[in-house]
Parts: sequence; C-alpha cells; structure tokens
Amino acid sequence: MEQSPTLFFPKDFRLRHIVTVSVILVGIGILAEVTQYLDSSVLKRVILPIVVGLLVGACLFPLVVTLTKRLTTVIGGSTTARFQDLILIGFTYMSVIIAFGIIYQMLEYSAGKEVFAFSPFRTKLRLIDNLYVSGITITTVGYGDVTPTFWFTKLLVVVESLVGILLTATVLGLFIGSLLSSQQQDQQRRWYAGLQRRYLQALNEYFDTINSIDTKVDIGELKKKTLSIRQGLLKTIASLVQAQYAPAPSAKVCANWMRLHTALDAERKYLDLAEPYTFPLLRGEAMRSLWGILILREWGEQPPNMPGSGELVLPVYDPADPAKIRSQLSGAPHAITNRDGYHIVSDTRSIDLSNQDPDVRNRMESYFAEHSNELRSFASVRIEYSGRVVGVVNIQSSEPDLCGTTEYVQRTIVDMIRPFTRYLARLAVYDEAKEKEQKQQ
Repeated sequence: MEQSPTLFFPKDFRLRHIVTVSVILVGIGILAEVTQYLDSSVLKRVILPIVVGLLVGACLFPLVVTLTKRLTTVIGGSTTARFQDLILIGFTYMSVIIAFGIIYQMLEYSAGKEVFAFSPFRTKLRLIDNLYVSGITITTVGYGDVTPTFWFTKLLVVVESLVGILLTATVLGLFIGSLLSSQQQDQQRRWYAGLQRRYLQALNEYFDTINSIDTKVDIGELKKKTLSIRQGLLKTIASLVQAQYAPAPSAKVCANWMRLHTALDAERKYLDLAEPYTFPLLRGEAMRSLWGILILREWGEQPPNMPGSGELVLPVYDPADPAKIRSQLSGAPHAITNRDGYHIVSDTRSIDLSNQDPDVRNRMESYFAEHSNELRSFASVRIEYSGRVVGVVNIQSSEPDLCGTTEYVQRTIVDMIRPFTRYLARLAVYDEAKEKEQKQQ
C-alpha cells in the first residue's frame, strides 16, 4: 500500500500541512519568548538556539520544496496556477518572516547581547520587535529605525533579503508561467479539436472506400485500384503522428507498410532476398527455419537508398526463442515479437548492430549515417486481422523521440494508428486471397 506523504516531504501542500507548520511555528515563538526568563546559561545560549534552528529549518524546507515544484510545473506548461498556490505563497512569506524573527531572537540569547540597535520605542515583547525587523527585511523596505549591530546578524539580514527577492521572483514566475500555460493549453485545445475532426473524418472515408472495393476483379486490377488507398492510408498515419506534436511540428514523418509471410509459405525469391539479413547466415533450405519474412510493399513516401535489393526483406525469428530474437534487426521484427505489438526506437544511433553479419552491419550503419537527418527515430506497429499477424506499419521521423519517451505517449500514438492499420490488414487479406486464387488457376 502506498504511504501517505509526510509533513517534511509532502506531494502537495494541503491544509493539514499548513495547520501543522503553523502550530510548530507558534510553539517555537512561545518558546523563544519565554527563553529570556531561563537561568541556565547552557540551555539558553546553546541548546535551545540549536533546537529552535533545526525546527525552523524543518518547517521551511517542505514549503520551499513544494513552492519550487509548483513553479517548475506551471512554467513547464502542463498546468496553471491555482487558488491553493496563492495560499501557499502567502503562507510561505509569513512563515519565513516568523522563522527569521525567531532566529534573530534566539541569536540574541546565544550572543548574550542585543544584536539590533532599536529606536527608543522598543516594545517589552522582544519577539514582536524581531518579527518587525524580519518583515521589513524580507520586503527590503528598510525604514532605518533598526540596524544590525552583531556581525552574524548582518549576514542573516542579507540572507533574508535575498530570500525575499527569491520569493518575489518565484511569485512572478509562477503567474507568468500560469498565463503562458493557459494560452498554450487553449491553443492545444483548439488544435486537437481540429485534429479530432480530421481523425474521425479520415476513419469514415476509408471505411466507406474499403467497403466499396470490388474483390471479384483479378489481382492485378485489385492492386491497381487499391494502391492509392494504401498509400493514402500511410500518408494519413504519418500526418496524424506529426500532428500530435502540434501546434509547431518540426519533424518530417513518413510511413511504410511491410507484409508478413510465414517462412514455409514464402516464395523462393523472398527467401533469397532475406538471406543476407540472417545471422548466423543460413543457406538453401535452412532458410525455411525462419519463423517469418517481412516484405516491404508500399511507402507513403519513398526514402532514398533504402538498404536491400529490390524490395526490402527482413527475417523474423521464432518469438518463443529469445536467443534468436536477439539476432533480429531493430524495428519491425521486434514489433511482431513484442507482446505489446509495437516497438519504439527513440534514436537510431542507439541501435546495436554488433550481433549482425558484417555485411548487414555495414549496410545498415552506412544507411543510418547517410540519412541521419531524415531518419532519427521510428515506431513499428503490428497489424493483425482476426487474431493473425499480417504485417507491420513503420513510422519514421527526422527527429529523435517523435513517438515519445514515456509509455503513456507511446501508447497514445499506437492507439491512434491502429484503426488505420486494420484497414491495411483488410487490404493484405484481399491480396492473399487473390494470390491463392491465382495459384489455383
């Protein structure tokens, strides 16, 4: 069970924390006021000042940490300032004033003499005077009726003045950040409202288009009629991924579709094309030991000089054999073997090709190096039909981390892509049915 936050490390400063800190500070203030009546020199000048100093620090620490976290969060643009933040700011100011007032008074007992030179109108309650000094110091007012006379007090006054300036800067930063965050969130709401309309419109259009396809025509005619649909789907996927980074996407994104063939059913030419990418190298009928072969079919936008002769072909090893999976190239094969059905490469420079055949390694490394500006990261999403894997959609970007560094962002992107991959899966099934029909004839 998750433990509730404590006073000294609160996740968020709430009313119970304010009450607790207030009670502690009031208790310390009373202790500081009655300390002047104690006779014990060691207790009055050493022990109590140390204890009071530690208690004051323990009270201020969670306030400062919480206020800093809120400032960072607001300026980061993920939220706006709340009414609770106003209470936190005001309470922090008051706590610092009281804390330094108590410290000034305990310092007076510890030094054994007055550490401030007051005007003739000093009150009988020393704590009130020290709170007054603390208040005009933190606000950097400085009326001139009180001056520090002890060297350590002079240093403390400087420290409190800097704390006051820091708090003022924090307040300004909090609300300036809040204003910018509100504007950013409003802009994102408008953008995503438009994106959602595009998303639903595209889904409906492709649904109607694919349902209207005449599957009775021959395979050549079918592929000719559906080619524009396939490429349109891939371009739509790429544009939606890029739009997720609105309102100012800077990345160039493209998508491609790879069909999966089980190795036993794969044509000889595909086995031959996949052979250079297998490791350890397989020969002849030994290629049939592969679990499957991915064959690049259509591109939404053709990147130049892709490695591979003719169509790009990648081997897929048995998902139940971890030792063989390690031999796979990063990307699409991993999307097939991963339980989640997708694989993210946040930066192609992080890909380890040391387990590959030297020829494959050299070709892939030179490709990544040559096209480092166009291909920095990619996501491969498995496409399924009726529980059967039929292929993979690859989305690649010119910037690293386009698909996000957190699992939540990655899953959001993948969930957005999957409805469109189901349309591609239906087209792949049409292809397979027609190919079998053609072989039987």
